[in-house]
Amino acid sequence: MRWLWPRLATAARIPVAAQRQLAELLARPETLLPVERLLATVQLKEVEQRLILQARKNARMRDAVPNDSRDKLQAINRRLAAESDENAKLRKALDEARAKLEAVTHIEQRSVTDRGSGAPTRHNRTRRYCPERLFHCRPPPRCRSA
Repeated sequence: MRWLWPRLATAARIPVAAQRQLAELLARPETLLPVERLLATVQLKEVEQRLILQARKNARMRDAVPNDSRDKLQAINRRLAAESDENAKLRKALDEARAKLEAVTHIEQRSVTDRGSGAPTRHNRTRRYCPERLFHCRPPPRCRSA
């Protein structure tokens, strides 16, 4: 029985190795006393139960990790879709703003060109063109070129 105790201690630390050693012991019943055979059988069943529980725990952990990962991946994909939709809306708004800016720029350039040529526009139909008006924030009290 002295040589059986180290093997039983191994059973608590390394179940797979203990299972193998106990199975080898029980394969040669003539080397054991009846009490030792009974103890080895009980220990072997305990080790096998421990291995079964460990296998189930590992399987649950493997199944749980992909579920968490899958949930995280789905949340990330939903967020990505929302961000993509928002980016598309912002691009559309930017394109519209650029089109408006180009239209305003074109109108201003045409207005400046018309003023420079002396052609009547809405602003200078009744009086002559005053170049100083382009540089002042408010109109001068009297136009010097009039």
